Amino acid sequence: MTAGIMWAEPPALPEVDSYRPNAARVHDCLLGGKDHYLIDCQAAEAMETAAPGTHDAARADREFLIRAATWAAERGHTQFLELGTGFPSQPNVHEAVQAVQPDAQVVYVDHDDVVVAHARALLARVQANVGVVQDDVRDLPRVLAGAARWIDFSRPVVVSLVGILHFVADADDPADIIATLQRHVAPGSVLIVSHLCSDAMEASIAETVAAPLENSRTPLVLRTGEQIAALLSGLTLYPHGACADEGEEGELVEVSAWRPPFGRTPKPTGVVQVLGAVADLRPASRYHMLKAS
Repeated sequence: MTAGIMWAEPPALPEVDSYRPNAARVHDCLLGGKDHYLIDCQAAEAMETAAPGTHDAARADREFLIRAATWAAERGHTQFLELGTGFPSQPNVHEAVQAVQPDAQVVYVDHDDVVVAHARALLARVQANVGVVQDDVRDLPRVLAGAARWIDFSRPVVVSLVGILHFVADADDPADIIATLQRHVAPGSVLIVSHLCSDAMEASIAETVAAPLENSRTPLVLRTGEQIAALLSGLTLYPHGACADEGEEGELVEVSAWRPPFGRTPKPTGVVQVLGAVADLRPASRYHMLKAS
């Protein structure tokens, strides 16, 4: 595997559409970042007005990703693949996992020109085993081929699909993305996944929340908890409780309830729910424990 910082293609000047909301920029606005335009903030505020708690849900989702990635690093994982990374946000996944596993390899993947340019600019200033791949999760074989410059897929890898599948239309078969991952990763690999849930929203609210991104490259697709669970059908979920036993059965939960800090679960605010889970992609043993090499 290649050490240091590399990317799969030479940097290019990104094309920027500042006249339509962009999913990555709207998300950055929801997180309180600075990589967005007025049109994106207007979209974020429209979402918050229609569905109070949208900002809080975005932050909870990000915190879930960092907790889950750190948890995986603490279990001995040293390879991480973040699909649909979005704009850099502190802490980044490589910072979290390398605090536990200094030699961990992390690959960020996104299709957005500006996101990739920002990722490259950030990583050019740090010393880390980090890669950047520009590609679309809907073309997963191509994504994995690019990521293979840094990740050894004959060994376990932690794959993040946090906040991504609700930008994958039914026609693009989000369940097949997970199935494809299962076919390509080694036993002991782990999936971190989250998805915006519409269960607590009235139909009119759900339509209003999705409307700002309707004509974007990545429209928002709201799904029910039952539909989200169906995407994970056949996977074994790790227990979500902070003090859970390893043999305990896990379930899809609101992301703030997944191994919360200090064992306390804050109550979600508003009508916005993000459901998440950490699952075995290919179990390594009866209790799906990673065996450190």
